[in-house]
Amino acid sequence: MTIHAHSLQAYTQERDSGQFSKREHMILHAMHTGDSMTDRQLMHILQFPEPGCIRPRVNRLLELGVIEECGETKCIWTRKTVRLIRLATKEARQEEMAL
Repeated sequence: MTIHAHSLQAYTQERDSGQFSKREHMILHAMHTGDSMTDRQLMHILQFPEPGCIRPRVNRLLELGVIEECGETKCIWTRKTVRLIRLATKEARQEEMAL
């Protein structure tokens, strides 16, 4: 998986400035497998008790363009259709810049 230079730059700037929270660091570390996942799967990987423990941080990372939504799937726990997220790709960043 290719991570766009701007995403990497945004991540590096946030990390170096200390603006990423501890939880945001945990989320990014867990997502470095390159696999897409749901918020709830991420919650389980990080061993948090509920999605609300990570969702605000996931939304912030989405806004920063460090991660992206990449589809949807049925949640294995709730059976509801939910979003999939992953680290932002070069292709996604190029599409954003074209808009």
